[in-house]
Amino acid sequence: MRNTGCSKRDRFKEEIAISKGIRNKILGDNATGSSILSKFRMAVMLILFAVGVLAVFAFYYLPQEYSVKAGQVSTRTIRAAQDYTFEDTAKTTERRQAAADNVGEIYILDRRVMVEMENKIEQAFDSYYSTVRRDDLDTKSKIRILREEYSLSDVAASVLVNMESDTLKVLTAESVNLLRDNWNLGVRDFEVNEKKVKILNQIELLNYNSPYRDLIKAVFNKIELKPNYAYDEEATIKAKEEAAETESPVLITIHRGQNIVNEGEVVTAGQLEILEALGYQKKSPLISMLGFALFLALWLVLTGYFIKYFCRETYNNEQKLIILSLTVFIIALLSKLILSVNISDKADSAALVGLLVPIAAGSMIITIILDSRLAIYITVVLSFFLGIMSDNELMHTIYAFICGLVGVYAVSKFKQRLDWVRAGLFISIAGIVSIAALGLMNGASLNIILFGMGLSIINGFFSAIFAYGSLPFFEHAFKITTSVRLMEMANPNQPLLKRLLLEAPGTYHHSVLVGNLAEAAADTIGADSLLVRVGAYYHDIGKLKRPYFFIENQV
Repeated sequence: MRNTGCSKRDRFKEEIAISKGIRNKILGDNATGSSILSKFRMAVMLILFAVGVLAVFAFYYLPQEYSVKAGQVSTRTIRAAQDYTFEDTAKTTERRQAAADNVGEIYILDRRVMVEMENKIEQAFDSYYSTVRRDDLDTKSKIRILREEYSLSDVAASVLVNMESDTLKVLTAESVNLLRDNWNLGVRDFEVNEKKVKILNQIELLNYNSPYRDLIKAVFNKIELKPNYAYDEEATIKAKEEAAETESPVLITIHRGQNIVNEGEVVTAGQLEILEALGYQKKSPLISMLGFALFLALWLVLTGYFIKYFCRETYNNEQKLIILSLTVFIIALLSKLILSVNISDKADSAALVGLLVPIAAGSMIITIILDSRLAIYITVVLSFFLGIMSDNELMHTIYAFICGLVGVYAVSKFKQRLDWVRAGLFISIAGIVSIAALGLMNGASLNIILFGMGLSIINGFFSAIFAYGSLPFFEHAFKITTSVRLMEMANPNQPLLKRLLLEAPGTYHHSVLVGNLAEAAADTIGADSLLVRVGAYYHDIGKLKRPYFFIENQV
């Protein structure tokens, strides 16, 4: 009987185990299916978020296109949408060409040419001396040969036919010196005839008798004079290229808000080049968009790891991730819309439009709904976004980061409505100080600093108003309770609390007392005192069903 009982109990245990296994398997399958569905929804949300942010930045990178051509009349005034510095290629080419033209032609002194001509002079005199010393010729024949070969007159030939060797050496040396004096510094090809005429004139000034001067002239006429200062084309080209490369490019700086073309003005080629550089003519933005897509992908990966390790509750809550994505997208879109507004006709003042972007509003929304640590991280990211959209303006990035941090601190301990006013005031003060500091560091004028301070005040209170006004939409759309909603629930004018006061006054006073005690305890241990107080107010709300059943409501 015991064995039978044991076997029944064993079978019963086995059946329970089997039932549990089946149940766990079903639940496990359901959990797996739910996990897959959740991952699919998250992937879709991530793609939509990335596409949305890319679309916002596409309006920044996509160039505005105005169909104007050089020589046409512009139908509108075109202003620069950003600060931009670019190279004026035409003027750069002109400057470099002028530098190259200033480099003269490079010549190389070839001393071998002069040595060759000196040898020819000596050979000419030796040939002359050989003729007059020939024993097989009589005097008349020698004179005839000298007259024909050296173009000498009969008188000169008659004198020179009897010249001694010492005299010949003197004439040879004199001729070589004349050549060296004129060719030593170099003679170019177009200067040869000029130098030859000069030598012939110098011979006339020599202190020799006419026949000897005629002989020297005859020798210079007999030999071929060559240039010894040769043009080096390769060295000249290289020198011109080096001179052109040393010239810096001509840069043109266009300031934000500056008029490029006025309405009714004939567009010049220079203005058209500026428009093309600024991207107003058709230009592919794909390279810039690809760069930002890489930046966005890197940011998404880093953000995922940050939320996973430091904001685990948000990471596991699909609804909170949607709120985070939506907040970032709204602030990015709002940034683009504000930056597209021209707030002043002056370029310096118009460039400060980025100070109106309410980055602090996003920081406060995330702090109240999600987490203050996550809000600080997103403040950094949104500041980077603003810096990119404001033409990499570092001042706007620093300003947005400071105001965002102050916004996080201002609402991290939110207890009453007056805290919104205080948050706007703190953001404005932080913005004023940062603008003053950055303006003084950059040497900005007093008018620009004061104008920036005025924009900072507007930004501070607008951020507080925008954040406060956005919270009801998030609360109702995502069915969440924020500190603002808790504060509204703690208002004695709430219908339910008013009923409690009128129908169960004892319970009401008891709840208020418990709320005060609980709030003090929560403050002591660092808990959410507002949540504790509201919970205490409503913890006995069920007594409204039969308030007279409870002694505190009985008279």
